[in-house]
Amino acid sequence: MKKSFDQEDLRVRRTRKLLWEAFMAELSERSFEEITVKGICERAMSSHHVL
Repeated sequence: MKKSFDQEDLRVRRTRKLLWEAFMAELSERSFEEITVKGICERAMSSHHVL
């Protein structure tokens, strides 16, 4: 059974938030075509294996 958003592990929620914020920051600095998974993960201080 899948957990609801409220019951989701806080580490997962934090990681998703950091990745989203990193993506948005990259998007404000670069064109979409120039954005890489590596760049997003480095900015979010997360492993690319998370994605």
